[in-house]
Amino acid sequence: MQARQVAAPGRYGLALATRLLQRARLAEPTEGLWEAADVNWWWRRPRRSDDVGHLVWLDADGDPVGAVLQTDWGREWQVDPVTVGADADLETEVWEAAVTVAREHADSAVWVREDNSDAMAELAERGFVAAPGDTTMWMAAAERRPPSAPPEGYRVLDRTSVLDRPHHLIARNGVDVERRLQETPLYDPTLDLFVVDADDEVAGYPLFWLDPVTGVGLVEPVRTEEAHQGRGLADHLVRSGLERMAARGATRMKVSWENPVAGRVYARAGFLPESTSVVMRPSGPPSRAPGVAAAGES
Repeated sequence: MQARQVAAPGRYGLALATRLLQRARLAEPTEGLWEAADVNWWWRRPRRSDDVGHLVWLDADGDPVGAVLQTDWGREWQVDPVTVGADADLETEVWEAAVTVAREHADSAVWVREDNSDAMAELAERGFVAAPGDTTMWMAAAERRPPSAPPEGYRVLDRTSVLDRPHHLIARNGVDVERRLQETPLYDPTLDLFVVDADDEVAGYPLFWLDPVTGVGLVEPVRTEEAHQGRGLADHLVRSGLERMAARGATRMKVSWENPVAGRVYARAGFLPESTSVVMRPSGPPSRAPGVAAAGES
């Protein structure tokens, strides 16, 4: 396959990554790790990787067929090789580029499905070390469990009804969070839920993402504040959001978790385990000094 490699910073990179992951999901019902909604959620705050952008391979029609997605989490640089409809040569080229990028950072991570033994073995041979990742669960929208009434004294709202108050994600994601979410192709404020107590204080929140191209609804993130835990709020919030996504056309739903407590909430809502992942991190020093531009940076 003849493909042209481009560096895609900023919102251009976000748009290409969104399209590539949509194409990958349409090609395979549950394979891979990420949804287009994942990269939309990751856009919620400014990152060094915004300027670096993604490495993207485009076919003759200008459609993305491969990418090395780069996301700066502060503590480490996440590197995700993704291909769809690519031949063996292009798959090799994308993976080689991903390994190069990962090696260029003092702290980097390549997420791999645990059932992808070939990729794990290849990275291990190159000195990458595995650590536990997360568990991914799926369910058909028709199999979702109905929500119960919210616990007494709590009200569930969405962002469209309270635009005059600061966004509930600011404390953990910075003052730019609402503007950044609105820049993404998939953000829907009616799926941006939160729950308030009798004093109108935020007690928790979930954010749901419906991809109209793939029909997949993603749950990301969900939080109940510590003082309000153990009252069934997470159960109610998750199931309420699933109802909203189903009403807007979601046919399948997905969630990933690292905390077993969260996993039990999702299982009660009807999700079933599909796959687990590992995080592969390179051992040894980076192949470049800190501050030197990463591959694809212009």
